[in-house]
Amino acid sequence: TRAAVVRWNCEPDELDFRFESEGDRLRLAVVHYATHRRDEPSSRTVFEAAGARAEILGAFRAALEDLRADAEVDVFESNWRRKFPERQLRGFAGAVEDL
Repeated sequence: TRAAVVRWNCEPDELDFRFESEGDRLRLAVVHYATHRRDEPSSRTVFEAAGARAEILGAFRAALEDLRADAEVDVFESNWRRKFPERQLRGFAGAVEDL
């Protein structure tokens, strides 16, 4: 079993995207924290999915691409105080394509 966590800061909330893989199966859990203190007892899982690795990562990629599309009509840089992570999204998309 392999695991990875991607942390997303929403100020003041934070999210963990927890990926756990075993063979060609993948589990994704999204855990919400009310503050940057990441208080585990008050955290809650707001989304869970499990299935074939390509299926779960493909859906995650589609969600990121939707976020990027929204960034074109939204003022992403002023709202998030940084540029959209284009290079990282392309890298992730390429990795998903290679599955």
